Amino acid sequence: STYSFAHDEIQNAAYSLIPETERKSVHLQIGKALCTRVPEDQLDSVLFIAVDQLFRGADVISSRDEIIRLTHLALRAGDRAMANSAYLPASLYLLQAIGLLEESDWTNHYDLTLHLYSSAAETCYVLGNFEVLNELAKETLAKAACLQDKIRIYFSLSNSLASQGKMLDAIDFGLGVLEQLGESLPPNLDDDEVIAKYVMETSIMMQGVEASDIIQKTAMQDEAKQTAMQFLSTMSMHAWFGRPRACPVITARMVQLTLKEGLCKESAFAFSVFGSVLSRSPDGVSQGYRLSKIAISLMDQMGDNGYIARVYLTAYGLVNCFVEPLQACEESLKYAYEAGMASGDMTFAHTVGITMGCLAVQSGSNLESLANQLSIYGSKMTEGNDRMLLYSNRLYESFARNLMGETDDPTQLIYEGRDVLDDILETQNKNALNHYHFVRMVLAYMFGRYELAAERAVEYRNSSVLLRNARLVNEILYLALIALASADEDNKVDARRGAGEALSQLEGWVGTSEWNHLHKMKFLQAEIAVHDGLYEDAAALYDEAIRIAGEHRFIHEQALASERCGMFYSTGMSNAQTAASYFTQAAEAYMKWGAKRKAADLLQMLTT
Repeated sequence: STYSFAHDEIQNAAYSLIPETERKSVHLQIGKALCTRVPEDQLDSVLFIAVDQLFRGADVISSRDEIIRLTHLALRAGDRAMANSAYLPASLYLLQAIGLLEESDWTNHYDLTLHLYSSAAETCYVLGNFEVLNELAKETLAKAACLQDKIRIYFSLSNSLASQGKMLDAIDFGLGVLEQLGESLPPNLDDDEVIAKYVMETSIMMQGVEASDIIQKTAMQDEAKQTAMQFLSTMSMHAWFGRPRACPVITARMVQLTLKEGLCKESAFAFSVFGSVLSRSPDGVSQGYRLSKIAISLMDQMGDNGYIARVYLTAYGLVNCFVEPLQACEESLKYAYEAGMASGDMTFAHTVGITMGCLAVQSGSNLESLANQLSIYGSKMTEGNDRMLLYSNRLYESFARNLMGETDDPTQLIYEGRDVLDDILETQNKNALNHYHFVRMVLAYMFGRYELAAERAVEYRNSSVLLRNARLVNEILYLALIALASADEDNKVDARRGAGEALSQLEGWVGTSEWNHLHKMKFLQAEIAVHDGLYEDAAALYDEAIRIAGEHRFIHEQALASERCGMFYSTGMSNAQTAASYFTQAAEAYMKWGAKRKAADLLQMLTT
């Protein structure tokens, strides 16, 4: 039978009747009773209660064997809590158990002690408790019997450095671990010749290899190589933020190891990231997309949900977005975020959230919903003390809120009274710095601050990184639009030449996905036609761009093209009535997107 108190106060009254000197013994008796009377195969159903009761009575345990039995149970409870992503209670169980250990337990109960320290360190990383993590790591590294026993601690230390924004330190740390594993990489990872060498070698190895050849490969047997793959996977993410040009070499090496040594869990991630390296131009997208699909098939075959965030991040965030509708990729990334959070893959889950925000801005998602979603993601990053990713997340939340009208100057990126740039520089996040200049460049253009947009464009080019998602195509579009809009008599020819080159690039990207890119090409063609004085062509091209953007659900670019068309009729054609019609359409589209500030500016202009 099951009994319970009718009210908490009744329970408290009953508890107060137990003499204070006897309470620890009573707790101990309850814990022991639960452990002895519940069958072993059902113990998990009362495990947390039992361990809690035993810890409350731990001070009166006199037998060392009983203490060790309690630490085993605490480890079991901690691991179970971690499996359920309950890292705070897991950390409490594990740290309390470590508090019961003695120096001799590193010898007498080595496996137990090592497991407790390693698991506790992981929880401290997730919770952002870096000071305790460093203490646990110092003890473990001093007592671990071999390199393999240090690996979990190495991962926690590496990830904690990244979470604190010490990206370059995390990469250097990873290179040192790889060297211990016999997998050295050249120190000049971001050298053009080194990058070209690794990419070429890997591409040659891939020649003639079919998807079925990869999927049917046997499992990787060398334990050191498996560990190296795990570290390379983690390092690739650190490099993405802190040393982006190092990513191609790291991921190329992962693909090489898979082709030589066999499959492991990280292989799917390796193929998806290397696919993104190849997808930097329209000519490479088909091969990159092939590798992305191989990666997803590998992950599904292995049935490891713990890698969904990693594989989907690169597959849908860096490759498939050039081929499949952006809106569909955005939904896949939302799913990957939830999967990553559920599996405890926090760094990759948070990175997926940021990438989703970046794609959502480009796909025309509702700004209010996006801002609220990114705010939720940001709160999780704050809980995990992950400052580096938190500041990146704030970029796109600020972008959305600026357009919604929640800031005085919509071209500035201010979060809680502080310039987002200051935080980004503090965390050495080069990828985020590039995003920062891109976002400010786009905002300046959208709000008609063309000279400022041109200044931001220079900063954006100077902060260029190697790996970019669908933002790469928007980069081509906006740099050309800004050059045309800001050109004076001295540089009109250069602006027109650059716009023509951009148009040729967009035509190539249309070949990878008409859905995502055709309206952008038509939009730029219209702007070029205005520049060239081909007004009849311009009018038709604007209408095409507006229609296609609407049909393909790019509401923000439908709004922008309508606004620019209104400006064309107002200044180029001196047709105020038609201009007002397009401005009204633009305001309605901006409102639908959630850009209330933009809509208000347009409506005010119409009334004055």
